[in-house]
Amino acid sequence: NGCPLPCLWIRQDAPRHTPRGKTSLLLGFAPGFPYLFIRQDAPRHTPRGKTSFPLAALPSAFTIFAQTACRSFFATPAHPVEKTFREKYPLLFSVNSPADLRTLAVDVLPQLAEELRNYILDIVSVKQGHLGSNLGVAELAIALHYVFDTPHDALIWDVGHQSYPHKILTGRRDAFLHLREQGGLSGFPSRAESPYDTFGTGHSSTSISAALGMALADQFRGDSHTQHIAVIGDASIASGMAFEALNHAGSTRANLLIVLNDNAIGIDPVSGALEKHLQDLLGGIDTDNFFRTLHITYRQVSDGHNIPQLIAALQQVKHLPGVKLLHVPTIKGKGFP
Repeated sequence: NGCPLPCLWIRQDAPRHTPRGKTSLLLGFAPGFPYLFIRQDAPRHTPRGKTSFPLAALPSAFTIFAQTACRSFFATPAHPVEKTFREKYPLLFSVNSPADLRTLAVDVLPQLAEELRNYILDIVSVKQGHLGSNLGVAELAIALHYVFDTPHDALIWDVGHQSYPHKILTGRRDAFLHLREQGGLSGFPSRAESPYDTFGTGHSSTSISAALGMALADQFRGDSHTQHIAVIGDASIASGMAFEALNHAGSTRANLLIVLNDNAIGIDPVSGALEKHLQDLLGGIDTDNFFRTLHITYRQVSDGHNIPQLIAALQQVKHLPGVKLLHVPTIKGKGFP
């Protein structure tokens, strides 16, 4: 009936699969509001339209309802909370889209990164979600949206759970208050959620092949202007699917940029030959560069949290032809108290 409160329904006539004489409790959610169906499965001798639901059971049923469906409803942050964040993070709350971001001077972007990181800390510390991986890409997300014309340019995040800064900067800052809630934001990129989420990524390693496919399709159409960026990191580079995509990409002249977010950690610190090679590359040992042997242009930055350095590097590789990789070392959990 449109009432902005949880609703309790008692309904007669059960579905066929429920044995007669049994009661089924169905939890669900109307548009934004939890509700409960108590559906009585009347025995044959009970006339249709009449309920034999025992009233004594109603308090217990309602208790179940209150402890489940209502919990997330009443936990939803109210408008005063949002107002508090607006006062606490004025620069972040002035950015409603990447177009707003691109109007800012480069020298204020570190302050924006600090506010973005602390906003994520404030929300995820009291809700569920991934924290460390997102704290490490605040500057990278800002730099990418500053340099590239998203959503026209295709930007894919992989592993998908490191996309929180991207979501906040692309018009979903206020909705981030409802991260991973019923009817709220997904914890991963979702094409149904925003045009800025070019591809739905989860766990993991699908970004390079997806971006490559988009780049080859645009090349076939004669589009040489659209950029295709795959941000792959948080250990997702070290998988068979990523290696297959690198193998394919190196044999093409697609307009593809791979941004390797190298935080040297998955769930635990990573190990293996590839990790040793990546550390050698960052240390200046460039002999037998794995990516160059695949005919992929390789560039790196020394500090993935230095926004001017990131912007300069991205602007440079943006104009390079073919497939290229930008190696960006970051700190997972940066800024955590």
